[in-house]
Amino acid sequence: MPALRKVGGLSLIALALLAAALTCRGSGGGTGHGHRCDRPGALDLHGRTVTALDLDGRPLRCANLEGAVLDGPLGSADLRGANLYRATLRDTALTEVDLRGADLGAAILRGATLTDVGLERARLRGADLHAVSLLRTDLSAADLTGADLSGATLTDSDLRGARLDKANVAATSWINAVCPDGTKSTAATCDGHLVPRPG
Repeated sequence: MPALRKVGGLSLIALALLAAALTCRGSGGGTGHGHRCDRPGALDLHGRTVTALDLDGRPLRCANLEGAVLDGPLGSADLRGANLYRATLRDTALTEVDLRGADLGAAILRGATLTDVGLERARLRGADLHAVSLLRTDLSAADLTGADLSGATLTDSDLRGARLDKANVAATSWINAVCPDGTKSTAATCDGHLVPRPG
């Protein structure tokens, strides 16, 4: 019996460690955490208030900024694969920021201005993008499922292959933008062209 108890205890410890590892890494679904790529020494500032000075000159690729609050503008940053799940970037300005493959699920970007930002293949499921201004922003193949884009302005931006299932696009302006199905917007709208072409 003592041997069985010991084996059972070890099994429980192993399961607990596995669950903790999965929770820390995140998967973007079901865990309540965002997803980021694995990179040794990646910056971890989750849940903190950060400024551009906090990020300046630091390795930001695959950084963990889950639940963080970005205070002030940010420019010329490599945040590829970063975790910004539930982060707050309200009314901020992002310029030449590379967020390809990043997780911004449920992030708050309400009223923000994004210029020359790369969001290719980024996850923005359920993100608050109300009244956001997107200029020359690449959202190709991005996942905007359930995102709020109401009142947003997308100018010279590329949404080819982007998923907008259940997204709120009321009063969204598409100015010289590439719609999800690959066609060019006309009369500031992508109506009828919001579903990516198969393949």
